[in-house]
Amino acid sequence: MAEQLFTTILYVDQEELFSTALEKLQACEGFSQQVQLIVVDSIPSEQVRTQCGTCPNAVYLAAEDAEMPAAYNLGLQRAEGQYIGFALASGSYSPNFYKWALHVFREETTQMASANPFCVNPDGQKVAYLGSSVPTKRNNAIDLIDEETQFQLLLQAYVFRAELLRGRSFDEALHEDALLKFLLEILLDDPSYCRMRRSVRYFYTVSREDNTSTNPLQYHLWWYGDSVNKFILPLLHSAKERFGRIPSFLQAACYYLIYEKYNCNLNDRDKGVLCTKEETDAFYHDTFRTLTLIDNAVIIREKVTPRCIANRSLRMFFLRGRTEALNRKLHVVNGGSDRFAALMAGGEDDGDYRDRVAVFGSVKRERLRINVINEEDETLYIDATVGLVDFLEPEEFRVFAVATNPDTGDNTVYEPILSTVYPLVKCFGHTFRHKYAIQFQIPSVSAKRLDIQFFFEFQGQRFPFKISFATGNSRLDGSNPDSFWMFRPRWMLRRRKDTYLLIRKVRRRTRIKRELRYDRTLFQKTADKKFFFRTLLLRWLYWLLLPFYRKKHVWVTFDKLYKAGDNGEYMYQYLRAHQPEIEPYYIIRKEAPDYNRLVKQDKKHVLVYGTLRCQLIALLSEVILDTHATVDAQYNPSTDYRAVTKDLRRGEVVCIQHGLTIQDIAQYQNRQFDNIKLYCCASPYEIANVSKPFYDFRPEQLKLTGLARYDGLVNRDQKIILITPSWRKNVVNSSVANQKKTHNNNFKNSDYFRIYNRLINDDTLINCAKKTGYRIVYLLHPAMSAQLEDFDRNDFVELVPATGDVSYETMLCESSLMVTDYSGVQFDFAYMRKPILYYHPDALPPHYGEGGIDYATQAFGPICTTHERIVDELCRAMERGCAIEPEYIRRADDFFAYDDYNNCQRIYQAVRDWQNQGKKVKKP
Repeated sequence: MAEQLFTTILYVDQEELFSTALEKLQACEGFSQQVQLIVVDSIPSEQVRTQCGTCPNAVYLAAEDAEMPAAYNLGLQRAEGQYIGFALASGSYSPNFYKWALHVFREETTQMASANPFCVNPDGQKVAYLGSSVPTKRNNAIDLIDEETQFQLLLQAYVFRAELLRGRSFDEALHEDALLKFLLEILLDDPSYCRMRRSVRYFYTVSREDNTSTNPLQYHLWWYGDSVNKFILPLLHSAKERFGRIPSFLQAACYYLIYEKYNCNLNDRDKGVLCTKEETDAFYHDTFRTLTLIDNAVIIREKVTPRCIANRSLRMFFLRGRTEALNRKLHVVNGGSDRFAALMAGGEDDGDYRDRVAVFGSVKRERLRINVINEEDETLYIDATVGLVDFLEPEEFRVFAVATNPDTGDNTVYEPILSTVYPLVKCFGHTFRHKYAIQFQIPSVSAKRLDIQFFFEFQGQRFPFKISFATGNSRLDGSNPDSFWMFRPRWMLRRRKDTYLLIRKVRRRTRIKRELRYDRTLFQKTADKKFFFRTLLLRWLYWLLLPFYRKKHVWVTFDKLYKAGDNGEYMYQYLRAHQPEIEPYYIIRKEAPDYNRLVKQDKKHVLVYGTLRCQLIALLSEVILDTHATVDAQYNPSTDYRAVTKDLRRGEVVCIQHGLTIQDIAQYQNRQFDNIKLYCCASPYEIANVSKPFYDFRPEQLKLTGLARYDGLVNRDQKIILITPSWRKNVVNSSVANQKKTHNNNFKNSDYFRIYNRLINDDTLINCAKKTGYRIVYLLHPAMSAQLEDFDRNDFVELVPATGDVSYETMLCESSLMVTDYSGVQFDFAYMRKPILYYHPDALPPHYGEGGIDYATQAFGPICTTHERIVDELCRAMERGCAIEPEYIRRADDFFAYDDYNNCQRIYQAVRDWQNQGKKVKKP
């Protein structure tokens, strides 16, 4: 090798990744002539050693069980290149990486250069790392003193001049935080780097802190308290002691790292690592103490980095916590020039005003977020939320609407009704803010023209709201000023600018003109012309077909789009067979195992998810029988299509459920989330739960019908023990709606895995099943099915993913006994009066609160909390022939309203009765 220009230190922790990593490095221009490759193998692997031997410029170092910081330290001792970088076997550089890095170092005075980091997800999509500055077409020298938010925090994307690293090492006690500390300490010495042109990239596959779904760090306890107390806080103190003040870029970077810990656990993203309120409060205290070293302006800023936008309610939560940690009080005032300001008041003799005031928003930007608009009985019902409670108490402001008749000039003021719909904003599973939800009720046809504007009063001044239309039920496309909604054949709702709603009685030609204006604006705003023309075709086909569909009774339903056989299919099959006046359609993905079976039955009425025909019929339907939350995602393939069709949906949503609503899941199942008009239940206890204020239903909207799939539940006992626990949000990757969840690499470290892997491989249980003639089947919940490969296999227990070609009905009917925790299929089993054993280990609490059932007094079987107890109860049950005890039959009789096979009929009749009564669902 002529000259050791570069040294790349490659950390290997998975043997199977190395060959691909080496191949991609060798594909980089100049690699074989200019790069010393130091491979630090933490396995160690003979295969990796052998492959290194085929690469003349590779040095192999065995470092058994070494974590990344220790491995990089070992590699630094052997580095000979003028420029040094750190890599992972799971990542790769673009082929031009070394070429442009060399160009930068020879042409610029910089000490370090960075490629542009992109995460490659399991689908092959490349997603920009949010903890990085935005790339440009050219190389860009960045001075962090002047551009404090333009930091880049992924170490592996950098390459450094060797002299910059002399005397430096990674702090091996800090886990992966050592990489961040190493980088930030370098930037404190020289706060500048060159960001290479955007074609120069570093690709990584193990997600970082910016990915709230698959980031593996968020499952480790050290990433919370230890990360703040042992890394971030000492680093800030050290910088303050060294420079007299903390450089703004370091404040911004540390704030970003703190923010992402919260963001990964916001609302339903709680990973369950901070398990108790005491642990959460301690973490709050640690972060607030750290935030006292970060300026108000950094915390208030909407963009944490150029790519990463922070939720305002969380920013204000941080500001309040910082204020309390400084023993001050926070007051919000009108800061002048129509700006809100936070005033941090200290003691009377406190003369330090340096960071007391933070201006954080304009009153002119405050928005009324419209969630749902309905029109019934000549009244417009507008459900909305107001963000002012991010920083004000409800008694500090007043919200109202003014309806003006342009023809007469008459004004009418409408006060909102406070709504009880689910108001909680949570972090780490604990509430830190309540949303302010309201409903306006405004006569919609009292005049041929009506202008509606929304206002708030604060400290004696009145300000107009801007209006946003963020949900699929808000009727208007907020991105298109020419959006409109026809709520009757001749009545139109539209908006003017961002502040008015306009109601007009219009002629047919006016509607056509408005559609043409909407289409023109959409064309101007849409870069993807294929999307535009498909939307144009969809909208015009809709208007052409609407007169014909008004006369039809088209009902659309679905289950999980990758799996049929649930309540949706039962209703679909019932309507096909017994209700000829209804034209039912069923939505499913074409690649789903059940697709061919359904097509053979009736190809015409099977809708392939995402197709133009599927979207069109769903939008024109009279009723949507909903089984899963986010109805518009069940027929629209993307948020872009949902935005441009939200004004078209005719179908009234009737929830027929996936499982019983006996847990507190009001955040998804409330009336407003999908604009649900009718909610079908199976138990009076369920109705009692859904009647709670957070769900926001009126009594007449809740119908006791039974679940559709219960019509197929007939006991056909085949001596099978069915183990089927529910899922947990904190051990699966989140996903796009209605797609199978991807594999979570951290799953094997979870209590969930350890507990159930131990159960299905228990020798006592298996030997008892063999002795008594029972089979054991472990059915993985659909959300857990991607983790199938993680479980240890044995020759006796059958592992079945629910997303595969398996019939729930067959599995439930043929099983003799069920082991579950909180899964909704317990009710299917209890409906057949079959025995159930509950497994409730202390380490696996439910991820939803209990709502409609008290397990202590209403469970349909014994509750076990330890491994020994569940194995003992299972063996005892098998030895007794899996007979159910009379007490549990009594509990099932008490729980269910019906035990017949007429559930589909009752659901159908409930919908028809509601239609015949005029669909009167109005006030909250």
